[in-house]
Amino acid sequence: MSSPLRRIAAAALAMPLAVGMATSADAKSTFQAKSSGNFASVFWEDAQSIGADQTLYTIGSIEARGDQQVDVFGWVDEITCPDPITPFDDEFGDCSYDSRWIFTDPGAVTLTLAKKKASAQLTGTVVLTDGMVDTAVALDVTLVGTGPTYRTSNSFSYRDSDGVSYSFRSQDTGRQATATGSIGDVIISGDSSGSFGTYRQMEREVLP
Repeated sequence: MSSPLRRIAAAALAMPLAVGMATSADAKSTFQAKSSGNFASVFWEDAQSIGADQTLYTIGSIEARGDQQVDVFGWVDEITCPDPITPFDDEFGDCSYDSRWIFTDPGAVTLTLAKKKASAQLTGTVVLTDGMVDTAVALDVTLVGTGPTYRTSNSFSYRDSDGVSYSFRSQDTGRQATATGSIGDVIISGDSSGSFGTYRQMEREVLP
């Protein structure tokens, strides 16, 4: 159900902005930045009968990452299909689609983690847009941890043809979770999955 634009947006979210510092060894040639904070990720899908032999499917995703200023991006698809067709086998375009993006300015949403990562709370205001009309709505989502704490690491580096080298390292510590809540009039229910926790990352660029 995801589009290339959504995958690009998700990839951009995975690398939040950080404050950079030039190292003392060579202030003109080296840039290094560190950042840390909290993250939360939610995906859900739900199906509700709306009469007249039709079913409304709601499928959506939210990504939040940051420290005191949390960036939030996501999308919601509301799809109406004649029974017994579903969005996953709509070969002939019998379903109608209403797609909206979710975004917000930094600082409009708060992400709070409970002690020992038992749960997390996303609250604040986000914007739902269909590309024509932007509507500010309340966001209130609770994630409840399931299973043990996990840790993942990611790193990469490269050097371009001009001799500029770049490296990036990150580490997430989190828990898998289920989610409930709402985004305006969109209810997060049914099958939901997600995760939340803390992250640390560092990036470094060295000029020749």
